[in-house]
Amino acid sequence: MNELVEQLSKKQHIRGGGNFRGIEAFKDQIDKDYVFIKFTEPYGDVDLAIHPDKEASNWEDADFENATGTVHLEGEVGLNYVKCRLVADVQLETLEGEGYLVPIEEMPESAQYEADKIKYAKLYGDHSANELDADSDEPSAEADQESAQADKTDA
Repeated sequence: MNELVEQLSKKQHIRGGGNFRGIEAFKDQIDKDYVFIKFTEPYGDVDLAIHPDKEASNWEDADFENATGTVHLEGEVGLNYVKCRLVADVQLETLEGEGYLVPIEEMPESAQYEADKIKYAKLYGDHSANELDADSDEPSAEADQESAQADKTDA
């Protein structure tokens, strides 16, 4: 297994919100379903982002207005070609807590590349990278239409 993934599989200090400071920014990340968690050890700062698994995560008892309580977050993340589940408990008073990774499976480099390509296309609106549907290896309907239009133009 990858050395970094192995090290982050041990429960350790984390910071909720990554480089974004403040309770408002952390709450905004939760509301937007894209939360940053920063592991501060053992290799310096490692920022990971997850879409919280709503069934496994819990922020019901957290009081964001008064910055009290604990937010429990879980979500999948790929790190160095290893699919993992990130588990973190963040204290709202300090936006710090404990977290760790649970390795799920190693991914082939090509699968990671395609997953990243689709993820970044959706995040940044790069439509040229969105030729494959996220759930299949087949070209999307949009790509089929673009290809057919190009064929007509070339003829």
